[in-house]
Amino acid sequence: MRPVSDLLARARRALILVALVFLGAGFAAAQSGSTFGVGEPGPAGPIFSGPQQQPFLCETEESGLGPPLVDNLAGIGMPVFDSEGNLLGYSQYCSAPMQIRYYYRSTDSSFKPLDDRAVRPPDLAQTTTSDGLTVDYIVRVELGTINRFIYGIAMLAPYDGTPHNPNLPRPWNGKLLYYFGGGVGIGNRQGRFNLDNLLLHEALSQGWAVAHSTGNVTSNHYNLVLAEETMMMVKDHFIARYGRPRYTVGLGASGGAIQQYIIAQNHPGLLDGLVPISSYPDMITQSIYVGDCELMEYLLDHSDDPRWRSMVEREVFEGLAGNEEMGATACAVAWRGLTQLAMNPYFQKPDLMARLQELFPAELLATTRFTHWNDLRNIYGVDENGFAPTTWDNVGVQYGLKSLQEGRISKEEFFWMNEVIGGWKRAQEMAGVSFPYDVENQRRGEPGRPNRTEGNLEAIRRAYLSGHVFMGHVDVPILDTRHYLDPVLDMHHFLQSFAARARIKAARGSTENHVIWVAHRESPFPLYWMAVQVMDQWLENLERHPERGVAGNRPPAAIDSCWDAGGNLIASGNGVWDEGGACREAFPPYENSRTLAGMPVAGNVFKCQLMPLEEAVERGYYPTEGPNAFGPEDIERLRAIFPDGVCDYTLPDAGLPPELAR
Repeated sequence: MRPVSDLLARARRALILVALVFLGAGFAAAQSGSTFGVGEPGPAGPIFSGPQQQPFLCETEESGLGPPLVDNLAGIGMPVFDSEGNLLGYSQYCSAPMQIRYYYRSTDSSFKPLDDRAVRPPDLAQTTTSDGLTVDYIVRVELGTINRFIYGIAMLAPYDGTPHNPNLPRPWNGKLLYYFGGGVGIGNRQGRFNLDNLLLHEALSQGWAVAHSTGNVTSNHYNLVLAEETMMMVKDHFIARYGRPRYTVGLGASGGAIQQYIIAQNHPGLLDGLVPISSYPDMITQSIYVGDCELMEYLLDHSDDPRWRSMVEREVFEGLAGNEEMGATACAVAWRGLTQLAMNPYFQKPDLMARLQELFPAELLATTRFTHWNDLRNIYGVDENGFAPTTWDNVGVQYGLKSLQEGRISKEEFFWMNEVIGGWKRAQEMAGVSFPYDVENQRRGEPGRPNRTEGNLEAIRRAYLSGHVFMGHVDVPILDTRHYLDPVLDMHHFLQSFAARARIKAARGSTENHVIWVAHRESPFPLYWMAVQVMDQWLENLERHPERGVAGNRPPAAIDSCWDAGGNLIASGNGVWDEGGACREAFPPYENSRTLAGMPVAGNVFKCQLMPLEEAVERGYYPTEGPNAFGPEDIERLRAIFPDGVCDYTLPDAGLPPELAR
């Protein structure tokens, strides 16, 4: 029995059924095989994601679809002007009529527009699909809007220019690849459609259909309920227009990997197989340790201790990699600016903010709070001044505890960091953003006054109940792939693949559906497309032998593996990622500030439950011998930092809803 996934699935089914009753023929019609056509806009939504955000920048024109359709004269949404600058009205839904375009693959390995399908360019290539059909390499691209975002569907063009003709062989092989984009955004925009995310040669040449939406690009927003809803609506339209795919595979990196994990957990059936690249299990639990970065960087940069001039030495507190040649840490290189974007209510991406100021009333912008939690105000709620509560908490966190236990820091260094690190002001208390550390919005601690930040328990509860926390409840095949980038301070650090695996293990008792592939960052090995090909084999096996289940249908290549800089296999098989395993030795995962404070690798505790300091002493948390041995005066010094106790990571999150606890 899997109570978490069952609860979430039941809630979503109920929401969808209620929404379809109220929407009537508009969206429900797509379920019976009819949908919108060329020249018509798609459904504007929402289905279950809640009231739609304003201000919201339409970007249909920048995406080549023309200006958004005027849908009201009441001043709601973005103003729409004619070519002479006259106001035509406003676009609340950012809709655009659906259109069809054609592209062909050139013999120079590029895609080019095909304006006249009757003409065969001299450089037109051919391709042979996975079904053995050789055809002119012409791609039919459908573009339009669904759920206020821009979507696209691409597939090899049918012979007669129609979606279906049962009397002719079709180049579509019946498989759908859904591409998810990454990046970090906090909403307020439709997003510009990038055709490169749709014209995926490796897939199209084999006969796959490819679908994508700007609503599934996390550089536009990180509302994963909205992302789930958008993918559902796009896929429903695909089914109504082209037929039900044999199976749907997700592909995407970073935020595109997060979406796969979350959507597979929260909406079983939308994705049949996952190929997450450079993955995290979710976004919101990354904020737990990322929120520590600027606090630590400020202290270490301004310390008089020469030890902290070394970027590598900082790893004893930050966990993430330091690089002496680069003169920086992953905390600074990967997360500076993004921390402010997520947490400071007065900071939005500068290019986006300039457009919002140009097009929307100043009064509206003055009351808009720009944080990740405000972007998800339908989930977290807001106070009377429009501020959403946050999940970030560091009460009871003993920074550097593991390093202390291993003798990598002195007890004085341990005390120093924990006494002065402080925390972040509440959003209501913050002022304008500052760089590099946003120090004006930090709360500094001092001996006897730790000044830590307490997260909002209701916000944490809502993060879980909305499905924004990946809890491991997925039973589809997963090929988690990445290049090893930790030493060069890339944000996509390897530990997160193990965080996902730990959560799957906790939820399902097994990780037989989860495979980790890693290649050296300089490897020429075509890792990602090979992963799609192996996933294809896995799902074909499941089609033929469903009785064997996911684990029983794993192809031989679907096994933990790693490759060197030359693309040569280092090792594969069970145990290669265990401590002492060949792959883990070749590509060791770095830690983060919270795992060094004792949090398990799963990394899913926003607010720890506290235990009395005496219990921590009894458990042997602190050295009793050598230069770091703790005496009675040290325990009292700890008590001043942690008057209510220290984190007990053997217990679940203090904000985990009881109904989701196992």
